[in-house]
Amino acid sequence: CVGGVALALGSHSIFHGLAYVSIPMVEKARSPGMATFLCGFAASVLAAFGADALWRSRIPFEGLRRVYRLLYGAAAALAILAAARIDADALSAAALTALLAAVVLHALRFERLRASTAAVLLSMVALFELGSVGGSHFTYRDRPESIIRKLHEDKDVANFLRGRMGDARAAVDRSAVPYNFGDWYGIHVLDGYTASIPASLNGISSEYWGRMLMSVRYLLAAKPLGANQREVYAGASGVKVFENPDAFPRAWAVHKITTLASDREINANIAAAGPRMQAEAFLTGHAPQVETCAGVEQVALVSQSMNRLALRARMQCKGMVVASEIFAPGWKAYVDGRPAQIWPAYTALRGVIVPAGEHRIEMIYRPASGIV
Repeated sequence: CVGGVALALGSHSIFHGLAYVSIPMVEKARSPGMATFLCGFAASVLAAFGADALWRSRIPFEGLRRVYRLLYGAAAALAILAAARIDADALSAAALTALLAAVVLHALRFERLRASTAAVLLSMVALFELGSVGGSHFTYRDRPESIIRKLHEDKDVANFLRGRMGDARAAVDRSAVPYNFGDWYGIHVLDGYTASIPASLNGISSEYWGRMLMSVRYLLAAKPLGANQREVYAGASGVKVFENPDAFPRAWAVHKITTLASDREINANIAAAGPRMQAEAFLTGHAPQVETCAGVEQVALVSQSMNRLALRARMQCKGMVVASEIFAPGWKAYVDGRPAQIWPAYTALRGVIVPAGEHRIEMIYRPASGIV
C-alpha cells in the first residue's frame, strides 16, 4: 500500500524519483496515479483482517466506542471539507504525515521498535512530507510558476464552460494550460496528457476540420490560434476561452458515403470537404448503402458514460448516424434493441446505419477480453 501511494504521487514524491531511476520498468508507468489501485486493494484486505480481529478481540466496549467515534469524526470531517469544496489535498497529505509520525513514535515509546529502526522510518516520513506537502509549491522545472498553484487558478474558466458547453468539447493550448484540465475539472476535452491515443484520432485531430468533427467548440488559450475564433470569456489567470463557430454537434446523420482507397487519404479529404462532412461520410473499403431524401432530421445525444452512449434519431430515410466518439474494437451498437454494425466513419468515428423513422441508438463497450 505504501509503495503504491509513493508511486502514485509521481514527480512530487522523492520515493517516485528513486524508484524511477533504480527499479526496472517503473519508467514505463506513464500514468503513475493508477498505482493507487495497489494501495486500495491492499488496504481493503488489511481492513478486512483488522475488522475481524477487532470483532474477536477482548477490547472493552468503551474502547470500541472510542474507535468508532474516531472513525465517525474522520468521516464527518471529510464530508464537511467536500461540502465546503475546500481543497484538501495538502491537508490530507499533512494529516497522513502526522499520523505516520505518531505511529512510529508510539511504537518507539512502548518499545515495539528499535531506536535505529524508528530513526529510519521517521527519516522516510520526513522525505514523504518534503515531496508531498512542504515541496508542493516548488516550481516545475524552469517554469516560474508552480503547477500545483496553477491547478487552482482556472476554476472560473471551468465554471464558465460547465454552464455553456452542453454536449460540446474543448481543446487546450498546453503552453497556457500545462496540466490535464479535463481530468482535473471533469470537463470533456479533446486532448490531454495520456499514455496513448488511437492512431486514427491522432491523424484527424491534426487538421482543423478534424477537430471540428470531434465537436471541439471551445479553445482554452492565451490568444486565438485561428482567424475565425472569437473570445467569449477571459479568466482571472490570463487563460481565455475562444469559440469555434464551425464545430460539429456530438451526433448527426449523413446520406452520402464516399469510399477512400486507404487511410492516408483521409486528412486531404477532410480538409477539402470541411462543413460538407455533416452530410457526407468517408470510409475505407466496403461501404453500406444509404438513401437520399429531403426534410429535416434530428439526432440528439440522450446520455453518455464511460462505456455507454445513447442517441435519439428521427430519420426521413435510411442513413448513417455518426457519433463524434472514437471507433475502437469492443463497442457494440443496438438500434431499438437490435444489434447493428458500427462503421469507422472518417476512419476514426462511429457510424451506424439507421432506417427511416424515430429510433434509439445505443452503443455499449463490451470487449471480449473483459468478458473472458
